[in-house]
Amino acid sequence: MGDSDKKMRKTIIRQRAFPMIFPDPPVSFPLRIVTVGYHRTGLGQRFYRVSDLDRYFCGFTLQGRSTLILPGEDAFTVTAGDTYLMHKGESYEVRFEPHPLPTAIYVSVEGPLFEALLDAYALRDVHRVSRMNCRAQIETILRLAREGDPELHARAAVLVHGILQAMSAKAHRLDVRRYSPDVRVLKAHIDNHTEDAIPMRALSAMVRKSPAQIIRMFRKEVGAPPHRYHLNKKIELSRHLLADRGMRVKEVAACLGFADPYYFSGLFRQKTGLSPSHYRRGAPASRR
Repeated sequence: MGDSDKKMRKTIIRQRAFPMIFPDPPVSFPLRIVTVGYHRTGLGQRFYRVSDLDRYFCGFTLQGRSTLILPGEDAFTVTAGDTYLMHKGESYEVRFEPHPLPTAIYVSVEGPLFEALLDAYALRDVHRVSRMNCRAQIETILRLAREGDPELHARAAVLVHGILQAMSAKAHRLDVRRYSPDVRVLKAHIDNHTEDAIPMRALSAMVRKSPAQIIRMFRKEVGAPPHRYHLNKKIELSRHLLADRGMRVKEVAACLGFADPYYFSGLFRQKTGLSPSHYRRGAPASRR
């Protein structure tokens, strides 16, 4: 075992206040565990806000009930027995119900492999999967971290992969059942025309409903209004286009229907935490 493999660092797990030992992963390691532990809401705490999340969080709610509110008042409720996924670059507010105090076990992750798995399993717009238990996997990662296992990051990558695979299987198995016929038509149109401009009047004509009705039902069933869902799909596609070193950033923006490349760059940074240029440096080159 080399010196770099033996190097260890002590990290205090946030919200848990006990010391943990983490092996330092190689800089190039594709999926890195940043923190792992328990989150317990403080007595009397009713809400907190997070701005521009700097990593991904995956957790399992052990007890209690919380409401997570994303920009634009998109909200969803997480209760005991649910698995949740918070995405890098997001800002949100969490509101708690005081009895019982919400408690969760979670792991925070970074790295290009995790990004690739989100794309492969179509989880970019998924924040919660009801009645899905990933407690055992996260507790295993926690145990490995507390023991200072030198293979923590490699072993955790397999466990995290399994969590995402299960989330995708359950979330997408429910798609057909949970979407009404009108929302299914609208969502399929957006999914199949990601690069195009899609005015609200076009969506209204497709299902013969007013813009207000469409926004309300789409937000209720999908978790975001049509415009925000469409932007998220554009950013998801832009990640793949940026892997093509032959396309300049402004060409990627134009390909996705953004007239202003600076607006695209700002939106990309808001959603991912990186500028398109910085993201491209870390993305594997595409093969033609």
